[in-house]
Amino acid sequence: AVLCAVLMGIGLLGCDALLELINTPEEILADSALYLDIYVLGLPFMFFYNIATGIFSALGDSKTPFYFLAVSSLSNIGVDILFVAGFKMGIAGVAWATFLCQGVSCVLAMVVVFRRMKAIPAQRKTVWFSWGMLGKVAVVAVPSILQQSFVSVGNIILQSIINTFGASVIAGYSAAVKLNNMVITSFTTLGNGISNYTSQNMGAGKMDRVHKGFGAGRNLVWIIFIYAILFSMLVLLVLNSVLEQGRHNYFIISALLLSVVASLYFSFLYFGKQNYWQLFLLLAPAWIVVYLASRLLTKKRTHKANALRRNIRRAF
Repeated sequence: AVLCAVLMGIGLLGCDALLELINTPEEILADSALYLDIYVLGLPFMFFYNIATGIFSALGDSKTPFYFLAVSSLSNIGVDILFVAGFKMGIAGVAWATFLCQGVSCVLAMVVVFRRMKAIPAQRKTVWFSWGMLGKVAVVAVPSILQQSFVSVGNIILQSIINTFGASVIAGYSAAVKLNNMVITSFTTLGNGISNYTSQNMGAGKMDRVHKGFGAGRNLVWIIFIYAILFSMLVLLVLNSVLEQGRHNYFIISALLLSVVASLYFSFLYFGKQNYWQLFLLLAPAWIVVYLASRLLTKKRTHKANALRRNIRRAF
């Protein structure tokens, strides 16, 4: 709570200075400061929600925080539309929508946590704070905090460089970061899940389950990696079709087909314990079809381009 208060103070008092420090363009400085001011006010909600999520995970319940997060995210989209399109609140509407949805989610999560804690039978009075327990938690938490802090500081430095190129580049970079986060989140969530699983079994003295859990997590990482490639190929296909007019779509679609088959193969292998290696045999005819289709489309584009050149020459 003390750390949260310190961060709020720094954010509220040094908002403009921080934005100028990272080279925020003048044309978006006022909107950025307005959004950051409102966002900082919601830090306590984020702080206590993460605490609640940690408690749920320690109790072996990962579904409840997911429900809160899903409802909060979906309602945030609806409130964004209401505040921006309906009430014409602009940037402030987006920030206040996030503030309200995070606040409701945090309050509900804490209420459920306290009810769960009261329902747990205890032979002695519940101790809400312990310096000894804080020390044990800090030994594990501090290295993780430093690791994530280094990543965040690196992102801020990179953002300061991106900001020097203007608002349009910032918008494109922000969109790319959103897509990147969709992929990275899968790995970080899996890591947090394995961490909680490991701590629970180490506390129970079941080290054999720790080794099994690590092996299962390692296999899931490879499956997520393959699905991440599939997602990346889809995004690349759309961008190439729009920006490059599909000139390299043959190679992208070929890689996309390979990633689809690989994701199906490893999914069947891991979840169904079935080795359907025959799926890879489908790639050869599929690649041939894609190649022939790409050649046909290339000829059509070339024919249209030549016809356009001839018409231009005739006109002049």
